[in-house]
Amino acid sequence: MDTTVNSTFNNRKETLVTLVTGKVSNKDQKMEMNITMSYGIPEIPKVPVPTKIQKHVYLIGNTIYTMEDAGVYGVQWTKEDVEADYWDTHNQLKQQIELLKVSDVKLI
Repeated sequence: MDTTVNSTFNNRKETLVTLVTGKVSNKDQKMEMNITMSYGIPEIPKVPVPTKIQKHVYLIGNTIYTMEDAGVYGVQWTKEDVEADYWDTHNQLKQQIELLKVSDVKLI
């Protein structure tokens, strides 16, 4: 998924471009997502502003690992537990099957 946002803040034009890629395996309970955000923001005097942030997210079982590289701020890893029912509540295929079961479907 690609998005571009152009905005004006305090008479400064700013641009944000986001690229997101990833994959999911509900069977193996694994997910990977890669996010790259590029900023076109005029420099603020004496404040380092990252122009590119990369984020990698890995969800394995009930643990989510996140790596964020904000350039001038360095690389940071975080680890967090997710709810035990995460995979059931976020399984899109299972949700679509449940919706079809309760729907009145007619073939045309």
